[in-house]
Amino acid sequence: MVGPVTSDVVYPFLIAAGCGLVVAAVHLVTRRRPTRADIAVPESRPATTHGSKPDPGPAGEPADAAGLQAWHLSHEATLLAFMEEVGASARGNGPPRLDALGATLDMAAADHPAAEMRGELAGMHSAARAMFDAADRGDDDGMARHLNRYEQYRDVWLDRLAQFPIDPSRVADVRARARSDRR
Repeated sequence: MVGPVTSDVVYPFLIAAGCGLVVAAVHLVTRRRPTRADIAVPESRPATTHGSKPDPGPAGEPADAAGLQAWHLSHEATLLAFMEEVGASARGNGPPRLDALGATLDMAAADHPAAEMRGELAGMHSAARAMFDAADRGDDDGMARHLNRYEQYRDVWLDRLAQFPIDPSRVADVRARARSDRR
C-alpha cells in the first residue's frame, strides 16, 4: 500500500508542470505563422533542353520524354480549352462551364507522368474554381487573389506546353490573350 503523497514528490511535479505550461504558452505566442508567400505557385523552370533531365516522375525518377510527349498529344487540347474557358469567363463572356472541363482536366492531371505537375494542374483547376466562387460571393479581394494564383499556374503551363508543341498556334493564341488580359 502506498502512503500519502508527500510534498517531496508533489512540489517537483507542480514546478515541472508549470514550466511546461510556460514553454507551451511562449511557443504558441512566438511561433512563425505561414504567410501567403509561403503558399505559392512554384517558379517556372526553364524548358528542358536536349540532353538534360526531364522533370521527375511519380517516384522521383525522371519522366521520360516519350511519356511527356504522349501526355501532351492526348491532353494539350483539354488544357488549352480549360484555359480558354476560364479566360473568356473572367473577361465577362458568360458564366464559366468548368464542370465538364474541370473533370476532363482532372483526368488529364491524373494521367500526367510527373507527380509535381499533377499537383500543379490540380492547383490551377482549384484556383480557377475558387476565383469564380469568390466572384459569386462578391468577394473582390478573394477573386483577385485566386485570379493571381490561377494566372501563375497558367503562365507556368503555357511555358510547358511550348516544350512539346502539338498545336503551337493555339498555344500562342492563348498566351496572347493572357497577356492582353493583364493590361
